[in-house]
Amino acid sequence: MDKNTSGNLKEESTWLRFVFIILFAILFNLAELVLTAVVVVQFLSTLVRGKPVSQITVFGQNLSTFLYEMLLFLTFKTDDMPWPINAWPNGPPADAAGNPADGAESSEPTDVADALDEDAPAQPKPKPAKKSAPKKKPKPKT
Repeated sequence: MDKNTSGNLKEESTWLRFVFIILFAILFNLAELVLTAVVVVQFLSTLVRGKPVSQITVFGQNLSTFLYEMLLFLTFKTDDMPWPINAWPNGPPADAAGNPADGAESSEPTDVADALDEDAPAQPKPKPAKKSAPKKKPKPKT
């Protein structure tokens, strides 16, 4: 057996990650059941009330982010472990720079409930920053 392979097999951190992979795979399946319940409740709420429940919409976003973070860990994209090792997510997932992954600008509201709740007061749109006029180049003398 190759010395590198032998060393890799004895690496304690790899075996510890394997234990977490098993635990997070089980947790992923449980989270899928919860997500299914969220979908059913939101659908029934839309049938009966005409709109989804805003609190469940926020929870659904956070649950989706949790599932995404778990998949990043399980596929070795990141070494950051999701909840319950780290904090429960709040809002959409962020890319490596900390920006929302969907490309939304930071001036847009991040609370999904505010965006979907028709009873909430309308948020004023931020005014765009004033752009300075481009400087004119002096005409060359002829």
